[in-house]
Amino acid sequence: MRRRLFHIFCLLFILTPAWGSDTAPRSKNEQAIHAMVKNWAQAWQNQAINEYLSFYSPEFIPANGLSLEQWQQQRTERVSEPLFIKTETSEVNVIELHGDFAQVQFRQKYTAAKYQDQVMKTLQLERLGGKWLIVKESSKPLKNK
Repeated sequence: MRRRLFHIFCLLFILTPAWGSDTAPRSKNEQAIHAMVKNWAQAWQNQAINEYLSFYSPEFIPANGLSLEQWQQQRTERVSEPLFIKTETSEVNVIELHGDFAQVQFRQKYTAAKYQDQVMKTLQLERLGGKWLIVKESSKPLKNK
């Protein structure tokens, strides 16, 4: 009996997703959005600035009153400058999805040579030409864990 319970426990452990894992996307749009977030974070981590910027819509609205050109220059400097960048996303959740518009929220951990933070990131997305692009982004600082 103990052996049988042990085997059941092992199977449940193996088949249960890890804590903090993403909820599996249900629709093709949700799957595409999850993939977009993963690829955007990977381009950022790889410091591939042109690829990173390609995830942003020409209609992107930068924060802090910057023009799109000023923001792109600032991002180019900030992404290219560090010796390394590491980004981790978790708890990716599509919280709104209406036709060609979506909102996705996730935890983001960012680490670079001289800076690190953890935030709850929200991206407003629009599907243009079959591709989900960032129209607006915001973040709220989280306490370090």
